[in-house]
Amino acid sequence: MKKIIVALSSNSCAMRECIVGILNYANSKKNWNVQLMSVAHQVIDIPSLLSGANAAKIDGIITGVTKRPPGFDDLVRSGIPLVLNNHPSNWAPHADAPITLVQNDNIAIGRIGAHYLHSKGHFRSFAFVRTAVKSYWEVFRHRGFNLGLAKWGITPLAHKIEQADFDGWIRRLPKPAALMTNCDSTAINVVETCLRIKIKIPDQVAILGVDNDELFCKAIRPQISSVQTNNAEMGRRAAAELDRLMRTGKPGKTIYIKPEKIIERDSTRTIPPAGHLIDYGLRFMRENFQNGITVNDIADHLGVSPALLRLRFRTIHGKSARDTLIETRLEKAKQLLLASDEPIGRVAQKVGFASPQRFSHCFAERLAMSPSDWRATQRPLSRAT
Repeated sequence: MKKIIVALSSNSCAMRECIVGILNYANSKKNWNVQLMSVAHQVIDIPSLLSGANAAKIDGIITGVTKRPPGFDDLVRSGIPLVLNNHPSNWAPHADAPITLVQNDNIAIGRIGAHYLHSKGHFRSFAFVRTAVKSYWEVFRHRGFNLGLAKWGITPLAHKIEQADFDGWIRRLPKPAALMTNCDSTAINVVETCLRIKIKIPDQVAILGVDNDELFCKAIRPQISSVQTNNAEMGRRAAAELDRLMRTGKPGKTIYIKPEKIIERDSTRTIPPAGHLIDYGLRFMRENFQNGITVNDIADHLGVSPALLRLRFRTIHGKSARDTLIETRLEKAKQLLLASDEPIGRVAQKVGFASPQRFSHCFAERLAMSPSDWRATQRPLSRAT
């Protein structure tokens, strides 16, 4: 029986979901016995952790520290297989130590937030709201937000919510403004500030949090949109990596967990008046349809949920995103059918259909004939002209 210690704070929604992911993996292993260790105020008591581990002859540990607490080096040198969740990325274990780091891809979190807010298409300013703590994960989320907007030549503003002039800063932002915060609790404070100083949400200021802690996001009006981090998957990967470490003793490379999607609520829910989201979506289709992309891929590129993308296409473009993508492929296919003698299967592949059968079905559904029949009927016309 493998004895495992999980020492993670259960104070946050993110870590509770991570623990669930660990336990789900552990439940699939008949030879795992998991002991949850109480963690106060997100501070790991390393001496107690090591003492308990040595006394009980623990086989593996999953824990997480944002800073190096007393006794941390002893834990690293203990030789016990160890997975560290969300450890600061400027630290790396010894090359031979049975240790692996598993953490959120905070750069990707910032990027997806930037892409989502930009896809709304009508903001005069963008900003990232920080805290005075300046934790490593906040720094990287901020960096990802800047990198995401740099794609469009935008340099976002930034401000600490604890600063005395925060009210004035919110008032001075060119409106409408889009704000991403480091986490959901900060987003709540921004919402409360805007309500107090009579700034309309989302008309004047749109606000996006991170972690999708539903207890927070739904407890306030307007409800807060948030980046859904994949915390259960982080826990599952941490447990799977500990399993591998216990079997092989070989350390692994840092594992970065991508965010899942944007959960849109009232704090950002607006329809772009100029249809910018549709313009970006159409452009991405035209540039990538031949690569086999799906509606989900388009949504990921824009940083929005597939459901939101479908809604925007129906309400603004008048066609579904799926139909628009198929029509884009068929228009290019018609050009290839007229211009070459390439087999139907090759044409289907070139325009991004998953199979010749799928291509033929979509073609016949819209043009009432097969691609080969259409080619035969159109070619005499094209030669005559």
